[in-house]
Amino acid sequence: GFVVKDNIFFQQDDYTQTIFGRLALNANQDPAQVSLQNFEISGNLIYNGHTHGIALSGVDGAKVFDNTLIPNQYALANNTMPNISVSGGAPT
Repeated sequence: GFVVKDNIFFQQDDYTQTIFGRLALNANQDPAQVSLQNFEISGNLIYNGHTHGIALSGVDGAKVFDNTLIPNQYALANNTMPNISVSGGAPT
């Protein structure tokens, strides 16, 4: 598994992804041969200006809980609030 826990991510005034994981297909382009499994993302404080505060795509078994996302000045000025987005299944 993969754990990101109890961190402080501070991006004062910019547009930068924070926690981002995306499954990419292998050389055979077969989604059955690859997967991202057993992620835990918890207890993090994220202060940023990107919509990808926490973004996981193509994962199996993700647990995302007890995280705090706060928009920075860039987010407030440009309406790019940090969000949490998690999706399973094969990548596109």
